Amino acid sequence: MPRLEWSHLGCVDYGVARRLQEHLADERRAGRIDDLLLLLEHPPIVTVGRNGRDPFAGTSRPAGSVSCVRVDRGGAATYHGPGQLVIYPVVALKSEGRGVRRFVDELEEALCAVAREHGVAAVRRAGFPGAWVEDGRPRKLGSVGISVRRGVSLHGAALNVTRASVHGFAGFDPCDLPGVVATSLEDETPGWIPGLGRVAETFAGCWARIAGYGSADRVAIDLDRVVPGPGSRAPGAPEDEVTTWT
Repeated sequence: MPRLEWSHLGCVDYGVARRLQEHLADERRAGRIDDLLLLLEHPPIVTVGRNGRDPFAGTSRPAGSVSCVRVDRGGAATYHGPGQLVIYPVVALKSEGRGVRRFVDELEEALCAVAREHGVAAVRRAGFPGAWVEDGRPRKLGSVGISVRRGVSLHGAALNVTRASVHGFAGFDPCDLPGVVATSLEDETPGWIPGLGRVAETFAGCWARIAGYGSADRVAIDLDRVVPGPGSRAPGAPEDEVTTWT
């Protein structure tokens, strides 16, 4: 099993994070880096998987609405924004004979393990990717959507940490599941919420254990040095992703 490293990047523009993933995926394929977890937040944005339905098609949205981009991952529409931990594993799946199904299972289990570490009884649901809270009406706590290009994973998962992260799901069905309610760690543990940095560290430890690495080493990433193109606050989607709503 290769080494695992992780980095908590704070709040990063979606397009910048996407270019960073592409750059690091090339580095991973070339064997110049080990498997790596990118842990961060995004400014508000809605992303739609390659075969997903545009949740705003045929609707009229006011100026200033959250941008929506179609991306090359599996899954349907989801929201990313402040208060949500976004996880991008740059992992060479074939290095240990790990298949896509196993990889997704590990991501889901890690989301649930992090929630349990912070007092929320999250579970996986057969046929419904992500992390769920099931007492009473099922509520979606975390999402998973990946792509694999030339053996290395892109995109990943997201965990709603603060209540503010859930507000972004207003106006569409999360993951194209009618009637599904989004929830957060804060909603499920009123009166206390861990910081994003602490949740990121918890995820790195849970993923290392579940995926068989044993441990994970924290590293620093200078976005201005490793992201091709504009700096870390540059707006816009990468060239292989088409903006469908602004």
